[in-house]
Amino acid sequence: MNLRASALAFLLTAAPAASQTAQDADKFIKLLQSYDYEKLIGGKVLETDQQMAPPCQGERKVEGRQIVAIVQPPQFIDTREVPVAGEWRERVVVSRCGKSVRHNVFLFASRVRGLHAVVAFPGESRADLELQAQIGKQVIANARRTNQACKRFDIVETTLREKDAAPGRPWTEIWTSWVCGVLIHAEVRYTPKAGGGVDFRVR
Repeated sequence: MNLRASALAFLLTAAPAASQTAQDADKFIKLLQSYDYEKLIGGKVLETDQQMAPPCQGERKVEGRQIVAIVQPPQFIDTREVPVAGEWRERVVVSRCGKSVRHNVFLFASRVRGLHAVVAFPGESRADLELQAQIGKQVIANARRTNQACKRFDIVETTLREKDAAPGRPWTEIWTSWVCGVLIHAEVRYTPKAGGGVDFRVR
């Protein structure tokens, strides 16, 4: 599915008519295909990949992008080409040193800050940005115990163990850290709470 088709599919299923107009949807598609937006996403992802990944002397390239979630449908005003509200998530594939890596990018739009992109940990994690930050601290703390002398710890991949886990049901992810040349795997178990939110355990 290409970027335009994936965005349209999410907008049709996720956007209530009262909060998402056809004009807003058209502007959103135009934004996704604009040079400035692609530069914002590509630049953020390549910079983060350079910082987080194990050493790679080859060229890094963005190979593909896909909308994977629209949390809040983007909304526009007539005087701006950038949304004044909205929250969505893209998955961006980067090729480097013979390997393809998937990066998760969280996009936030507001009247005050404009469009803001945050690159989270790479891979398939279902956790939101705040939850990923909490888990990441614990994963790195555990990895540090395996090599006290190492000064650099990076999370290089997150993978789903149960690919077909239904929403609202527990699921497990494997988080992989790079510790001075050694890959360390951590199991993260998630348990959705009845009143909302998610509990997790790292082992």
